[in-house]
Amino acid sequence: AIVAARGETANAYIGLYAGRDLSLTAEPMEFVRRKGLFGILSDRLTAPPDVFRAHNRPNSAGRGQTYWIAPQALVPFGTCGRVPRGTTAQAVVQFRVPDDAVPGVYDGEIVFSDGVVRKSAAIRLSVLPVRVPFPDVKDYEEILHVGWYGDDPEVLKAVAADAKRRGCESLLIACQYGRGRLQLREKDGRLEIARFDRFDHALAAFKAAGMRGTFYVHFSDKLEVAVARAIGADLPDGHGEQTNISADMETDRFKAAQVEALKLVKARAGPDVKLAVLAMDEPDGRGREPRCKYEIARIREAGLASALYGGGPSYSLTHPDVIITQTTPGTEKYAAYKADAQAHGARICRYGGSGSY
Repeated sequence: AIVAARGETANAYIGLYAGRDLSLTAEPMEFVRRKGLFGILSDRLTAPPDVFRAHNRPNSAGRGQTYWIAPQALVPFGTCGRVPRGTTAQAVVQFRVPDDAVPGVYDGEIVFSDGVVRKSAAIRLSVLPVRVPFPDVKDYEEILHVGWYGDDPEVLKAVAADAKRRGCESLLIACQYGRGRLQLREKDGRLEIARFDRFDHALAAFKAAGMRGTFYVHFSDKLEVAVARAIGADLPDGHGEQTNISADMETDRFKAAQVEALKLVKARAGPDVKLAVLAMDEPDGRGREPRCKYEIARIREAGLASALYGGGPSYSLTHPDVIITQTTPGTEKYAAYKADAQAHGARICRYGGSGSY
C-alpha cells in the first residue's frame, strides 16, 4: 500500500526473483476506486502507473559509494529484460497522481510475464484529499543529471523525454567518467575536438526532448587532462578528481588552451543552446577552493556560465553564476542561498540527489 496527495509522485518497489533464466514483461492493469452499494460504482485513475527497472551496476569510478552503483530507474521498460536464474530484478512502479484525482483508495495490479507464466502483484494506492504546495518554479531550475546510460543514445533520449514530461527543462551530462569523454588534438597550432561522444549523445537527447532550459557539462578534472594530453603538458589522469593546480596549469599557454577548448565545446552546442560548465565539486573543506576558482575563471573567459555543486560554504567561497543544491525550498538554508545568489546575479538549481545517476 502506498499513499500520495494529488499532484504527487509515489513509488512502489517490487522484487522479482528468477528461479530460472527469464525474459520478463511488465504490464500495469487498471486502478479502480470502488464506491456505492457493493462497489457497483467506481472511479478510475486517469493516469496509469509507469513501470521501470532499477538496474544497479558497478561503474568503477568516483570517490565514494554514491558513484559505485548506477540506478537505471527512469528508463521505461515494457520489457523488464533478462533476469538470470538465481538473481533478483527490482521493478519500480511509479504513480503520478493527477491533480484532479478523486480522493480514496484505488486497487490494481501489475502483471509480470515470461510469455508462459503470469504473476500479478496487487498494489493499493491511497489518494489523500489534500494538495501539496510546490515552490514557485520561477525561484529555481530543476536539472536531470545523467551519469551512466549504458553508452546507448536511445536510452538517454528516453530518460530526457521522461524528464521533460515531468516539467524538467535542463540536463546535466557527467563527462568525468565512462566512455565518450572529451578528446582533443592539436593541428596547425590550434586545438580541435577529435571526439566527444558523451556530449553529442546528451545534446541530441536534450534537443529531441524539446528541453528549453540549460545544458550543463560536468568535466571535473577531465577537461584539464584532455587539454594536457593535446598540448603535451604534464598532468597525470588520476582516479577521481584532482585538487592541486600543477605548474603547467599556471602557464599562459595552458590557460589559453583551456579557454580555447571551452570555446570549441560552446561552438559544438550551437548558438541556440544555453550552455553552462561546472567547476570542481564542493570545494569547502576539501582543499579544492583554489582549483575551483581557477576553473571558474577559465569558464568565464570562454564566455560561458559557470556552475557549481553547492554544499556547506561552497557558493560563498567561489560565487559561480549557478549554484546547484539539494537544499529544500522554504528552509532557512534555502533562503540564505537565495539571498546570496540574488546579490551576485546568480540563480539556483535543484538537484535530484540519490538515484540521479
